[in-house]
Amino acid sequence: MPFDVENEASPSPWDGLTLFEINSVRDYLLDQESLDLTEDLSNVGTKFNYIYVTDLLPPRKSEVLAYLDGSATKPQRYSRVTIYR
Repeated sequence: MPFDVENEASPSPWDGLTLFEINSVRDYLLDQESLDLTEDLSNVGTKFNYIYVTDLLPPRKSEVLAYLDGSATKPQRYSRVTIYR
């Protein structure tokens, strides 16, 4: 799915992760030495730990409804990451 560059600064609760968010999550995980993640994916095999996918964890329905009603701020965005180890 292509990124919506116009909306990247302020994505809606339903937009996929922005390129900035994906890179931020990747950089954070690569800094965690205990995960021993491989950054070079050209020769990844079963003996390497690597990030397989990073997805948006959808916000709670109640948080989105409160935001749409104007009684709450925009829900925070979280990601769900699958790491192969």
